[in-house]
Amino acid sequence: LPTDAILMTLVGDLRLDRSEHLHRMVAEQLGAAPSLLAVDFTDVGWVDPAALVSLASCGAMAAESRVAFGVIDGPGGPMRTVLERAGLAEILPVFDSLGEALGAQLSHRVN
Repeated sequence: LPTDAILMTLVGDLRLDRSEHLHRMVAEQLGAAPSLLAVDFTDVGWVDPAALVSLASCGAMAAESRVAFGVIDGPGGPMRTVLERAGLAEILPVFDSLGEALGAQLSHRVN
């Protein structure tokens, strides 16, 4: 992991009552001005649809801070489908692994 990239790993369920905590944690991590902030949902069992609003807000905060932001969910993980159905896949890219997210970040910097 590059020293200027941050990986946040979530475990359990992302309920609406926990989404504010996620928002605060992302804001705190953005204060470190990383080049990439990735949120790993691999071990998240369930996501409250209302919590997706908070996640989209996190993506917007990252964009305002000029920080690459992405969601990691293993191959076949449910987050890609959830974000696509919610119309958020364009602003919250989903990657199968941290390596893929880092590769996309590097590719974006080159182009």
